[in-house]
Amino acid sequence: MGLAEQVQKLSTYTHAVFALYRRHHQKFMKLALYADSMSIVKIIIALVACYQAKDSTIPLYIIQIGTDRKEGVFSQIQTQDHACNCDILQLGQKSCIGAEINRILEENPDLNRGHAQRSIRNLKGEDRINPASLGIEADFRVSSVDLRTEYDGGRQDAANVLGWKPDWEAMWEQGSNDMLQPFGRYELEVEGEGRDNNSFISAVNQVRGGEYFYA
Repeated sequence: MGLAEQVQKLSTYTHAVFALYRRHHQKFMKLALYADSMSIVKIIIALVACYQAKDSTIPLYIIQIGTDRKEGVFSQIQTQDHACNCDILQLGQKSCIGAEINRILEENPDLNRGHAQRSIRNLKGEDRINPASLGIEADFRVSSVDLRTEYDGGRQDAANVLGWKPDWEAMWEQGSNDMLQPFGRYELEVEGEGRDNNSFISAVNQVRGGEYFYA
C-alpha cells in the first residue's frame, strides 16, 4: 500500500467517523478520542502538502510519525556493544552516537537493513516497525499523492463502508463545520464538556494555530 492509498484510507476514516459522530455524538466515540484522531490525520495531510511544496521527491512513511522513533535510538544504544547495562555517562554518549546513526540511515535508506527483532513479517499486532520491515515495493513519494483525488475517493469509500450515503453538503452548510468542528465549534471548548482533557484542548489549539505545520 503506497502513500496515496494510505492517504485515501485516512480520508475514508475521517469521513466515516465524522458522519457517525454527527449522528450519534459521544454515544459513538468519546470526545477526546475523536479530537485526537482527527488531529493526527490533519497533521499527516499537512505534512504531505508541505513536503510537496518543498520537494515532491521526498518519501513519507506514516509509520515514522510519532514518538515510536525513539525506539530506533534505543535499538542503536543496545547494539553498540555487548554490555548489558550502562551508566549515565555511557548512556549519554551512546544516545548521541545512536541519533547520528539514525540520521545517516534516514538520509541513506538503502543502507538500512532494519532490525530482525522489529520485523513485522508473519506477525500480527506489531506497531513498532520501520520501512525495511514492510517487505513491499510501493511508491511513498509525496509526488504520488493527489490530495483532492484521495480526499474525494475517501469520501466515496466512507459511504460504501457506512452502507448509507451521508448528506455531505448539509453537513458543511453552516460554513464553520469541518472535521475538528463537527457542529461548527471546537468540541473540547464547549462549556461543561471535556474539562478534564486539557492536554487535548492544547493539542486542538496547536493544530488550529498551525504550530505543527509551519514551525
